[in-house]
Amino acid sequence: MQFGLLLECDRDFSVSLERAALAEELGYDSIFLAEHHNADTYVPQPLVALAAIAARTERIRLGTFVVVLPLYHPVVIAEQAAIVQSISKGRLICGVGLGYLPEEFASMGVPFRERAGRMEEALAVLPRLWREEDAAHEGRHFSFSHATVHPRLDGHPAPPLWVGGWVEAAIRRAARHADAWVPGPTVALGTLRQCYGVFHDELARIGRPAGEERAAGRELFCAGTRDEAMRVGGQATYQFYRDTYLSWPHPYLTDAERRMTAEELARDRFVIGDPDDCAREVARLQQLGINHLQFRMQPPGVSPEQAAESLRLFATEVAPRFR
Repeated sequence: MQFGLLLECDRDFSVSLERAALAEELGYDSIFLAEHHNADTYVPQPLVALAAIAARTERIRLGTFVVVLPLYHPVVIAEQAAIVQSISKGRLICGVGLGYLPEEFASMGVPFRERAGRMEEALAVLPRLWREEDAAHEGRHFSFSHATVHPRLDGHPAPPLWVGGWVEAAIRRAARHADAWVPGPTVALGTLRQCYGVFHDELARIGRPAGEERAAGRELFCAGTRDEAMRVGGQATYQFYRDTYLSWPHPYLTDAERRMTAEELARDRFVIGDPDDCAREVARLQQLGINHLQFRMQPPGVSPEQAAESLRLFATEVAPRFR
């Protein structure tokens, strides 16, 4: 089992750099950054930020969770990813997604209704751009010629391509194009199982083998007691969900979830509690076949010191049980 961190980013990015260094020191396997625009706790350009983290780390894998791919010309993302892959000496995971917030597309001048077509087309050409020289493409949404992405990946493989998304079309798209489907942290275990069923059904339909990594995002807060974990991390995560996902359109967060208490929402969805509680939740995910978890651990209301202590406790008391 691999354990990664989905970093929240403060306005002072040096905090994220320190958290990345701590994660590597504690033995975590990966660090991921999410892209959102017009939001304080996300980075608008995660590949740019990962280049800085790559220069300050040596072992830990670095990923995007996710780049909103339809917002960009694919040559731009191919070049940014190649730079991070070069600086990190092959540690990048390039996670991409469709995007779901119309205001983000409006801020970039990209028609929201075209995002699925742009996504499909960009996914088809990204591997070519990492592999070919003097590449050319003429499509509905993008065109280019004489494209040679630098730095070349000589000596390093192309970064694994992970694709996110919750609706059935997005999951089947991931099966067609990606090395792994990357589900976010928002859904209960039963829903995660159903979605992975769709992913493997599509793989079987097209005759494509499954990749080695089976990912899942989860909220994490590990404390000395279950009560402390719920009081600090559970309540903060619950309020974060009420301010975000529970007020946004989401295929699996409905009125039923909006009526839940913090304890009810956390059940089967969050890895929150004392070390034994957290280990039980990880074991349930492992039974589902998950072998690479991405933990988000600092919602608004949890201090950097509290988050760091949670990370240390999980790394020393929980992670060794699964190594």
